[in-house]
Amino acid sequence: MGFRRAIVISDRVDRDVIVSALAYVKRNWEYVSLPVSNRHYRDRILFGTPELTDYLFDDDTEYEFAVSHVFVIPDGITKLSAEFRGVTFAYVDADCFGGTCLYSGFTTVDGNVISRVEPDPKGHKKLLRGVGLRIWNHFAPFTRNYFSDG
Repeated sequence: MGFRRAIVISDRVDRDVIVSALAYVKRNWEYVSLPVSNRHYRDRILFGTPELTDYLFDDDTEYEFAVSHVFVIPDGITKLSAEFRGVTFAYVDADCFGGTCLYSGFTTVDGNVISRVEPDPKGHKKLLRGVGLRIWNHFAPFTRNYFSDG
């Protein structure tokens, strides 16, 4: 069984910045998913792409439609960071199969990519450190049903 999802998370920001940024996100990418609960990371901007695990889709057309919308998001994250100056964002892509996950992505601030991580089993830890998060093992947003799309 596989799991494929990307998340975007910021460093700590004020509540009004979160509300404004999530409104921007929803205007630009209608298919993003928000956390079901704000129990974790409530002081950060956090959203995810739809899960791209193929068996979750009724047919190939639906899957391809989702993929086409998901893959425009990474290019837009630098624009998001330019819009919300001074906020650092991490884009973290998790591609898991058979119990092994490879994480890749980048961090960006003020419209500039400041670091990139190629697929690596510990790549998420490197990217999350870029927004001030230290994790040892589990990162809740990469759990199925964490986001609104289930």
